[in-house]
Amino acid sequence: MLFVLLIAGSPNSSPEQIVRLKWMMGACVVGGLICCGAGIMLLVRAHPVWGGAIGALPLAVMFGLIVWVGVSS
Repeated sequence: MLFVLLIAGSPNSSPEQIVRLKWMMGACVVGGLICCGAGIMLLVRAHPVWGGAIGALPLAVMFGLIVWVGVSS
């Protein structure tokens, strides 16, 4: 969802903002994949609470960033 929000903001951006958006999109994808892998690994190792918490971390970060953007603008 955050990835789509970043794509939606890119048409009206300057070249330096587009570079920043690309870095943020990359961080979004890499962070999501790391959390997904770590959550699966923890679930396999019989740590369901930690696995669920790590798996839900990108959702919490995304929600926090969307609230922050909404309040700051």
